[in-house]
Amino acid sequence: MAIFNLLLALLSFSCIPALLALGGLLVAFGGFWALRREFFINKHGVVVPGTIIAIDRHRGRGRGKPIVYDNTVRFQRHDADEPDTFVVNTGSFKVYQVNQQVSVIYVSANRELTRIVGRQRWVGPWLVIGISLIFITVIVVIYLSMVTIHYR
Repeated sequence: MAIFNLLLALLSFSCIPALLALGGLLVAFGGFWALRREFFINKHGVVVPGTIIAIDRHRGRGRGKPIVYDNTVRFQRHDADEPDTFVVNTGSFKVYQVNQQVSVIYVSANRELTRIVGRQRWVGPWLVIGISLIFITVIVVIYLSMVTIHYR
């Protein structure tokens, strides 16, 4: 019976806003983590010229199956003899053209920390942080508007 009462308390109306706000905080934390990674790349990365060598256009996942663009970028690392490549997914936006010159930033110690220099790489983390903070604010405002203070 105690477990049932605990579950009922967790599902009570006063607990739902706290759970929603906690979920929003977790999403914001993910955005800050991604933003931290981009700052790390900026601090420790090496900028070199690169070229878009191929654009793969394919159907994405989900409802409606949108068109998704994967751009293959070739660049020369300072610590390697052979050119290196990596793939940049720009979602359903065709941002680059084949043979377009771009600047690439990479971290020698971690191959996965390679990006095209530009504002696009900052949009995702800031968007996640902004939307989650707006979500948390709306939850708090709605919850506080429902709370009534009773004076004796």
